[in-house]
Amino acid sequence: MLSAIRSLNDEVAVMSKCVPHDWHPYYPDNPVLGQVRPKQQWIEFDLGHEYEMQTVLPFAEPELLLKRIQCARQSGIDTCCLRLDRYDADAGNSAIYKPWGQLELQVFAKYAANPEIRLEQIVSEWEKEHFPGAAHLLGLATEVVRRMLFPQKLWLANHSNLPEHDYARTHLKDGNADRLPVWTSASKDRLAEQLCDRPTKEWIRILQADDEKTRFYLDVILAYMERHASQFDRHPQWLQGMHALRSWEELYRLYKAAYFAIRLIRHDPLAITVQDVRSKIDRLEEACGTYKQQHRQIKLSGKYAWEPHPKVIQSLRMQLE
Repeated sequence: MLSAIRSLNDEVAVMSKCVPHDWHPYYPDNPVLGQVRPKQQWIEFDLGHEYEMQTVLPFAEPELLLKRIQCARQSGIDTCCLRLDRYDADAGNSAIYKPWGQLELQVFAKYAANPEIRLEQIVSEWEKEHFPGAAHLLGLATEVVRRMLFPQKLWLANHSNLPEHDYARTHLKDGNADRLPVWTSASKDRLAEQLCDRPTKEWIRILQADDEKTRFYLDVILAYMERHASQFDRHPQWLQGMHALRSWEELYRLYKAAYFAIRLIRHDPLAITVQDVRSKIDRLEEACGTYKQQHRQIKLSGKYAWEPHPKVIQSLRMQLE
C-alpha cells in the first residue's frame, strides 16, 4: 500500500487511520503515519466507537487520544478527521450528544487551541459540566467495556453486538485482517490467539477470572450510583448508560462462557459435558430475552440491538449439536 500511495502525485492527500486496521483499543499507532512525505497526511479517529458500543455505553479514551494526537504531530500530521457515529445519530448515538463523546471532542478542540495543554486540565474542565467523580466513573466504565468486548485483548464482537459463532471465531483468530499479535509481536498475545480457538480448562479459568475482575469494576460503579442516586436523577444520560452497561456486561459474560465452552468441548470432549454447555447457552438466551424487554430502543449499526440475538443463539446451538 505504501508503494502504491507513494507512486501517486504529491498533490494527493492521504488519510490514514490512527491504528493499522479498523478500530481496536489495544492496537498500536498505525505504522503508516509519517511515511508518505511530501504528501499531506491526515489522521482519522473513531469517536463513534464502532467496535466499542457506538457511544451507547459510557466509553472514552482521552489519555490514549491525546497521546495519539501528539505522536501524529511529531510525524508531521496536523489534520484530524473525527468520525462521530455509526448510522444511529438520529437515535442519539453520537459523540456530539453523549457526555463521554463530548469529552473526547474536547481533547481535540483543546489540543488544537493549545498543543501544550495537559490532560488533567481537559478532564477537569469537562467534569465541571457534569458532577464530581464523573471522570473516575467514566474510566471504570471504559475499562468494563474494553474487557467485556475484548477477552484477553482479542477481537470478539460483531460491530459491538453479540457475534454469531463463525463471526467470533474468524475475528478472534485469522479472519479478514492481521490481528493483534501481528502488530504487537507480544508472546502473550500470540498465545491468547492460539488458546481462544483451542482453549484448555486452565485458559477458561483465566477468562473467568478476567470476568470476575470486570464484574468488580461494575460493582464499584453501581455502588457509587446507589450512594449518589439523587445526583444521577439529574443526569439521565449517565443513568441510562450505566444501566445499559450492567445489562451488556451480563450478556457478554454469558456469551463468552457459552462460546468458549463450545470451543473447549470441540478441542477436549472430556473437559466439559454437552449438558453443561447447553445450560450455558440457555442462560445466555434467557438474558437476551430480559435484555429485549428492558432495552427495546437501543440501536447498534442501524438495527435494534436485540434483533440479531436469536440468530446468535441458533449459531451456538448448531455448533454444539
